[in-house]
Amino acid sequence: MAANLIIEPVSYDTAALLLRLTVGLALLPFPIKKILTRETEAEKFPKVPFFTPEAAFYCALVIELTASVSMIFGFLTRLIAIPAICNMAVATNVTRGKYFTSPAQAYLLGFISILIVGPGKYSLDWLFF
Repeated sequence: MAANLIIEPVSYDTAALLLRLTVGLALLPFPIKKILTRETEAEKFPKVPFFTPEAAFYCALVIELTASVSMIFGFLTRLIAIPAICNMAVATNVTRGKYFTSPAQAYLLGFISILIVGPGKYSLDWLFF
């Protein structure tokens, strides 16, 4: 009976796929919402150093959309993870709460993990590179 409860270990490539899909699919609604509400949300976007609110809004939109799709398909995974990490670090700093918590922290840690782990065998990177 106890032997049936043992969970077989997941391969490295399967774990990388699950990590990429989780981060990519969880982040995807945010740029879609930004696209649908860009006229009203662009001027209300938080102030970010060196950017106007509109420029920061569109920069975040492009990075989030590109990173989401890239993570889902595993294309240029590590390369796209770098601007996504920068974007989520800024988002964490801008949206942190009372106890230095932010919804963006989970994505920040996810992208850092993807940068370290890589895309795995079940990705377009594996096919092309």
